[in-house]
Amino acid sequence: MERALFKLAFVLCLPLLWLAPALAGEQLTIPGTGDSQKLLREAAFHFRQTHPDVTIEIPDSVGSVGGIKRVFNDEAVLARIARPLNDSEHSAGLDSVVFAYTPVVIVANLPDNCADNISTPVLTGIYSEARTSWQGIGRCPDHKIYVANREEGDSSRILLEEKLPSFKKITEFAGEIIYSTPETLAIIEEHPYTIGYLPLAILKNSPLTHFSLDGRHPTAENLATGLYPLAIPLGITWKQEPTGTYRQFLDFLFSTKGQEIINKHGAVPAPRPAGF
Repeated sequence: MERALFKLAFVLCLPLLWLAPALAGEQLTIPGTGDSQKLLREAAFHFRQTHPDVTIEIPDSVGSVGGIKRVFNDEAVLARIARPLNDSEHSAGLDSVVFAYTPVVIVANLPDNCADNISTPVLTGIYSEARTSWQGIGRCPDHKIYVANREEGDSSRILLEEKLPSFKKITEFAGEIIYSTPETLAIIEEHPYTIGYLPLAILKNSPLTHFSLDGRHPTAENLATGLYPLAIPLGITWKQEPTGTYRQFLDFLFSTKGQEIINKHGAVPAPRPAGF
């Protein structure tokens, strides 16, 4: 009798087993840079409000290069990037679109917010280890400066070296090298009196002090006029022209709601390219 009941229950469950893949819906995964990770996770959440059968996963950072490799190797359809594609990547058949620009800001874990502006000479002095104490910077005490730096080839570091000539001249850097944007954020938030630089797009709700640079604030207006010189592009890359839900998500980033999310994260929406 028990065996018969078990067989009946199994038969009744068969339709649900066949239905499970359909109930799961469509899942898209977009790997890549950590610079747009937080922004795109919020965008994916809102996209699902009008596409309830779609789940868009924005996994932890593997960097722009890691995302590009996954697209090139057909392991992903789209990837997140924070720099323009280079000539060899274009030659390999990759294409991309920029959906936002984010300021790169100098940040620090200052328990009493003792400073809110930093000059380029002071920043260079900190990263070259010519300056090792917070004393003399705003109202900060005589406390050791701990330095977080990024690896060569990181989008934000490349930008600082391009726009701040004195930073590029540093031959021996102070501090530790950190290899992803989310990890850099976590380390600076965890350790008081640590300084670093990060895309503003990942700093939403962060308690870190955001410095103006030479008295110039990283606002949308200052980015547009070039008064604030540090900004990187946030983009999506692909090998095969995106279609279906992938294309719908890209379109969403240029929609009114998408641009609202971009603005909330301190970034500036990019104009939709002609013909896109």
